[in-house]
Amino acid sequence: MTSKTNYEYIILKKEAHREFRRLYHLEEKRRQQLLVRHEFEIDEQRQEFRRKREELMRKYDGELQAMEQKHNIEIERENILLTNEYNKKIKQLKTDQEKEFKQFREQLREQIKQIKREYDSPTSTYHNSQTLKDRKEHLKRYLTEKEDESYVREKEFLDNQQQIYDNQLKTIENYYAKRIEMFEKQFQIKKQNLLKLNEQELWDIDELELRSRYDLLRKQTKSFYALFRTMLTQQSEKELQQLDEQIRFERNTLEARLVDDKREWPKLWKKMQKTRTKQFRQQLIMNKTSSEEEKKLIKKFETDEYERYRIHEERLKEKHYQLIENLHSKHQATRNELLFVQRQKLEQCIEYETRKLQELQSTFESDWMEFRNTQKTRKL
Repeated sequence: MTSKTNYEYIILKKEAHREFRRLYHLEEKRRQQLLVRHEFEIDEQRQEFRRKREELMRKYDGELQAMEQKHNIEIERENILLTNEYNKKIKQLKTDQEKEFKQFREQLREQIKQIKREYDSPTSTYHNSQTLKDRKEHLKRYLTEKEDESYVREKEFLDNQQQIYDNQLKTIENYYAKRIEMFEKQFQIKKQNLLKLNEQELWDIDELELRSRYDLLRKQTKSFYALFRTMLTQQSEKELQQLDEQIRFERNTLEARLVDDKREWPKLWKKMQKTRTKQFRQQLIMNKTSSEEEKKLIKKFETDEYERYRIHEERLKEKHYQLIENLHSKHQATRNELLFVQRQKLEQCIEYETRKLQELQSTFESDWMEFRNTQKTRKL
């Protein structure tokens, strides 16, 4: 290479180096942007499912609170009905029992009065058989016995009324106690159903989140390797472009050198031929060759020189052809080697992507089985 050609080659290498550095920084920037976007998507998905859980819990708490309020209203209403019914029954029982007790005592007083009238009657048998004093004593004892008997009957009557009073109030209490117990059971059933529904909806959210997380990871993995393949393709195109420029430069350099050889070779040949001709003629003079012989020798010399020229010219063409073919073979081998390396890189990228997706699928299946077992435990 000449100094000018060497300088152009150095400039070409520096330009290629700058271009690859620019492409590397661009690829690194795009890769970092993609990773940041992936982190944002993961965080956004996590926030979305947290919002869904919070909304579900707010909905559950609201429904549970409304259910409890309705239940408390029903219980309070039953207690009010119980109190009203209780007071009404007490009032009714007191009125009826006071009336009955009054009638009962009136009957007792009538019985005492009837006894007194019988004793005071002139036709009574007590007038004939006893004196007045004896009758009074007897009447007094009899009335005392009747009063004691009346006291016992009155106490029994009051006890019976109290028993009826307690039984009827107990009946009312039992009726409303059963109604309240029924409302409590219904409330517990509804509460349990609401809890099961909430658990099922939470389970659905957890399941959806698990599936969505791995779907997002698969999508991000594919997008990452798609970017990587794009960068490999761009890098390959740039490498081929740089190789083509280097090939073009080397071909142009060789062609220029061959043109110089073609242009310089005739001059060099003429100079060499002139020297050989001069030496040949001097030798003829020294050998004292005759004119006829000299003409023959000179003609033969010129014929030999022409043949030598033709042979050297053919050799030069063959040499130039071989140089061009060797350079072409070298370039083709370099290009094939570069394409082979690029294909290997692309195949490795596809292999890494396939392996990564398989690992994700295996991890998902493992997490899915663990998730299902956890849900079975929760249901039990």
